[in-house]
Amino acid sequence: MKVALLVLLAFFCTVSLHANVAVCPAAHDTSLDAGDVNNSDGGGPAFFVGTDGDDETHRALISFDLSSIPAGSTITNVQLVLTLSNVAGGGGGGGGTEPSNATISLYALTRSWGEGTSESDALGVNGTGHGAPASAGDATWDAAMFDETNGLWANPGGDFNSTASGSLFLNGNMVNTAFTWLSTPQMVADVQGWLNNSATNYGWILINADETDPRTLYGFYSRTWSTFPGAQGQANFEPALQVTFTPPGVPVPPWASWAGLAAVAFVSLRALRRNGSSREASFPLS
Repeated sequence: MKVALLVLLAFFCTVSLHANVAVCPAAHDTSLDAGDVNNSDGGGPAFFVGTDGDDETHRALISFDLSSIPAGSTITNVQLVLTLSNVAGGGGGGGGTEPSNATISLYALTRSWGEGTSESDALGVNGTGHGAPASAGDATWDAAMFDETNGLWANPGGDFNSTASGSLFLNGNMVNTAFTWLSTPQMVADVQGWLNNSATNYGWILINADETDPRTLYGFYSRTWSTFPGAQGQANFEPALQVTFTPPGVPVPPWASWAGLAAVAFVSLRALRRNGSSREASFPLS
């Protein structure tokens, strides 16, 4: 029995040793505004999801730099971490109440898009929700790449898969709180596909389940947040994708295969039989 337990322990320890975790920064992020279809905020301190007090819907785009993950790796777990920057009503304008919760889902984008420098001169996150006039190549509500040939979305508001890759219920609106979208099989499949073919690494669009009611808007710090006045170097507020992976070319130990597991079971069974035989020998029936 001790031998079997040692083999099992070696199996799980080996699997754990082969797992690596990369914290991947955002490569691009921006938000789209249905009310100002030619605006963008790719250079701004935050991006926005939901509907503001003017009944204008916002969606966010984000992609990640996966260069720290070796090519050929196998992705096993993915978690998206975003930190809340502000919510509808939090700026004190227009009255009304702040949202208390929201469900925000991730959908894999199906075409490339641009990130410009709009709102890069902002002094803070408040007042940046509508962005600024887009420059060539920026993503807007109508265009994946503004003012470029064939730059329009096929569907205003973004081109993306119809099935969500992951969702999160945000049960709170406390600014500077980090929220984590936990791993799903589809999030893993998305990142694996982006790693295998970097040309398809378009990232996700974030959509609030409630795009009808006003004041459902949530803002999250962008990848450039730490460069803005008042950020005080708070890079930990910027988006992060935590990816667990197994590098390519790692030798697979015998006990990591089905045959190996069968061998473990065989050793365990023999140990149990030996243990049973010794008990019978020690306590013979009269």
